[in-house]
Amino acid sequence: MSPTGSQGPVRGDAHMHLFSRGYHPERASEQSDLERYEAFRAGHGVAAALVIGYVGDGIDPGNNAYLRSLAVDRPWMTTLAHVVATPTAAEVSRLLADGHRGVSVLCRTEQDAAWLAAWPDEVWQVLEDAAAMVSINGAPPAHPGLAAVVRARPGCTFLFAHLGEPGSYASVPTHDQARARLAGLLALGGEANAYVKASGFYQTSTALDAGSTAHAQARPFVDVLLEAFGPRHLVWGSDFSPVADFTDLDTAASPGALAGLDLADRAAVMGGTLLGLLGA
Repeated sequence: MSPTGSQGPVRGDAHMHLFSRGYHPERASEQSDLERYEAFRAGHGVAAALVIGYVGDGIDPGNNAYLRSLAVDRPWMTTLAHVVATPTAAEVSRLLADGHRGVSVLCRTEQDAAWLAAWPDEVWQVLEDAAAMVSINGAPPAHPGLAAVVRARPGCTFLFAHLGEPGSYASVPTHDQARARLAGLLALGGEANAYVKASGFYQTSTALDAGSTAHAQARPFVDVLLEAFGPRHLVWGSDFSPVADFTDLDTAASPGALAGLDLADRAAVMGGTLLGLLGA
């Protein structure tokens, strides 16, 4: 059973970002991203968050170190370091010693999945010995290869971001279309170390200027993921702060695609499961 606070079940956020100069460093803002998220966290009862490092696109090349500097006196933060090149065992050990709980990677093509699978055994041994978390932004072309990695490394916990990144749609896909699109990921249903993040719902819609919407295109993907994984292996993520470019934060906190869940299952998805994984 999920812990309960004054605002209802306590939440855990499985996917969010913080950058030293903000997600849009070119934009002046009266509030920092950290201040905005602290307000969001307080308003929606988020007790713990998995903060995903990202060092790409020139946004914040030192993001991994920045996140650790924040986490020192913010126990609600669990951080994952972004890895962009094949690491050595010593490098991974150093990231874990710095306090990261694991790593995050982008694997959207077959080649990307092959790259991850080819990491040296000693690297994977370090990660498995630490019971590390591995967050993957992985699109359907990569899913079959990534599934093989998940099965080969049972000591790690793998979390697939943004519903498995099925793509964007002008209209709501059918159930069969959603199942076919995510077939490679759905094959992991039942694997104890595989989880999918109920995050990035806005990415399923081509109407990126739609503002505060329920993102109906996400619903069939949520449905097929629930069928394959069950509600205890879906974990909600806000995708702060990128999500704010596409929808308001209240919508991100209450995605309409999860509306059909009963109270117990919704509590698990919105935080109970993640808090258990984090030991929070």
